[in-house]
Amino acid sequence: MVTRYSQEPAVRVLAGNPKLANVSVTSIEDDINSTDSFIDNETGRSKLNPWTSNDPQWELIQDISEHYAAANTIERFNTYGNIELSYAKAKFLRDRADVWLASVMKSLPSSAAVPEEQDIQINVSHYETQDARTHDGETTVTTYRSTEDLLGAAPSNFGLDTETDLTKKIAEKNDIANMTASLDADIVY
Repeated sequence: MVTRYSQEPAVRVLAGNPKLANVSVTSIEDDINSTDSFIDNETGRSKLNPWTSNDPQWELIQDISEHYAAANTIERFNTYGNIELSYAKAKFLRDRADVWLASVMKSLPSSAAVPEEQDIQINVSHYETQDARTHDGETTVTTYRSTEDLLGAAPSNFGLDTETDLTKKIAEKNDIANMTASLDADIVY
């Protein structure tokens, strides 16, 4: 069951009571759904935490939804038969809903209107990568170390004792681009 903040009959009346043949129930319900999503987005609510009859502003939220949905319906279907009159009526309804929505926003705690950002902590294990370049037949090795090395952990040369051994080991590999280090990341929310 989808909870809507406004109902089709109320929106239809505000939209000038267009004939069912001209504006279907489904069309108005689509306008209500988009309006309710807009209200949720603006107020920091969601489909998992919608406005309900238990909220002190529930009746005002219903009125806001009705007015926005009716304005959308009027503009989409020119329910007053005159473009200028339809747009004027839609603007009146939307302006009224804007004032009411601003009132609701003012009454919300500051953290309710904008969802709080979540801190994400990433734990990374020790890693090293190497870049080997050949220039004029000479192999140059640059070792990049993780931030763990900057914090005092001893650097590792993959079990090799000297830079010469390291250079020889790298030269033995046919495709140096395939040498990669592992990176283990655990994301903690």
